[in-house]
Amino acid sequence: MFLVVLCALLARPATAQVEHEFVIDRRASHWNWSVHIQNLGNLVGTPDETFDLDGRFWVELTESGGTVQDGRYVVMLAPAIPGIRAYIPGSPGYPNILDVWTEGLVFSVDSPTFSVAGDGSFTADMTVAVMSGELHTLFLGTESVMDLSSVMSAPNPMNGTVTAGPDGYHMEGFMLALFDFYDPVSGLYATLNMNGYMVGDETCTSGPVNVCSTEANSTGAAAHISALGSYEVSHNSLELYAAPVPNEYGIFFYSPTSANGGNGIPLGDGRLCIGPGTLHRLYPPVLGSGLAMTRALDLASPPSPAAQITAGSTWYFQAWFRDPAAGSSGFNLSNAIEVPFCP
Repeated sequence: MFLVVLCALLARPATAQVEHEFVIDRRASHWNWSVHIQNLGNLVGTPDETFDLDGRFWVELTESGGTVQDGRYVVMLAPAIPGIRAYIPGSPGYPNILDVWTEGLVFSVDSPTFSVAGDGSFTADMTVAVMSGELHTLFLGTESVMDLSSVMSAPNPMNGTVTAGPDGYHMEGFMLALFDFYDPVSGLYATLNMNGYMVGDETCTSGPVNVCSTEANSTGAAAHISALGSYEVSHNSLELYAAPVPNEYGIFFYSPTSANGGNGIPLGDGRLCIGPGTLHRLYPPVLGSGLAMTRALDLASPPSPAAQITAGSTWYFQAWFRDPAAGSSGFNLSNAIEVPFCP
């Protein structure tokens, strides 16, 4: 009998629970929001009621025989790009009754262990939490600031999939989250509803890191740059994405160095975050559309030999764009992103 049990145990496929790091696909991780203020009504978003998630998340996956058996979302570090800006209008000719905006809003998630079906599908009970951020309200001329850290939603089911990708696993799912807020200064009660996709891929590197900061442009928020796709030079599938930006012409450029230790220097209505000694421009200019500008990065055709991106190198990318509707300079810039490349 002992030998039978021993043989059965040895015949089982080996299992291993491993924590995997995923880089969020910002363009695919698009969210909608709505806020209802008790006794006042719904907020009107500026420019709209949407944002993107950027950053990373970590998931523990249990594998057996080369397939995923179960998983658990551990944590996420994902800023909302752009932050929420909204208002409740006053009567015609009068100021807004209420103005609301967030600063430094970063979300996290976690879940209990969930089972994964043979086709990679799963349902997880997800809790969304605010890692950091402030809620500013200007109500009838009085401003108040509320720290949102540790505010959590109730668990909601997320239907998703986990599949094998070119650099590891690919995970995606649709989520819902509901938050209740009370501002003791203004006496306002608010309910925030959010829904959207969280999409991410494993990568051969620890992923890109945003550096520097810049100033708000005529859209009402500062432009944020992302690098989407694979960081493997052999794949040559990286795309640069900046939003929100005015629907004007702009250009992406890159450098092997950051400016002023990553703090940047003033330029135009924003900040130059990279260089400034060596800058490689990606021509021709691109026209912003839908408050975003994008460009595929062709690693096989650099603008000059000195701009060749190779495995093991790290580069900094930024976007410049026209903005005649904003400040006196007529142009602005995004923040920058540091991207390490691998074979």
